[in-house]
Amino acid sequence: MARSESDQTCMAPIVVKLGSKEYTIPCLTIIAQRAWRVKLNAEMAEIVASFQPTELDANVFGKGLASALIGFPEKMADLMFAYREYGSAWEELLKEGLSGSELIARFSTLISEPLPEAFGFPRAVILTGATEEQVGTAFSRIMEVAYPLVPLAQAMKAARPVTPPATAKFSN
Repeated sequence: MARSESDQTCMAPIVVKLGSKEYTIPCLTIIAQRAWRVKLNAEMAEIVASFQPTELDANVFGKGLASALIGFPEKMADLMFAYREYGSAWEELLKEGLSGSELIARFSTLISEPLPEAFGFPRAVILTGATEEQVGTAFSRIMEVAYPLVPLAQAMKAARPVTPPATAKFSN
């Protein structure tokens, strides 16, 4: 489900249903989101290495990633929890009044260690009550927020002129 412009503008949290309960996952700001994507890339490197798209095609990539994750559903859950934990860690540092380079440095140090469970997002309760389908849906919603420019990349690809391959032969 695509987020509305209003959701994006006011940074509305991602709302997911896991088990029989609804949870909110606050959207990460740029620095925290970048750090989470680094974690995502590191976690997914082995899986993604098995298929390398030559051009950015979100549909093909998304289907390939979803297929690859079938064998690793625990990674989706771990990354979902990590996203929420990164958000909690960032919020705690903001409460301390940190800003600028000090905030970034402390956050980088903090995420280099295992983070505590995010308040209001109980891992054991969710893992024993949610289905993998629900976790997959939550992960997909997070990915929409984490990679907002994928649709833009698709639009740019569609708008650029197609050049024939060097091996193409033209004749009249």
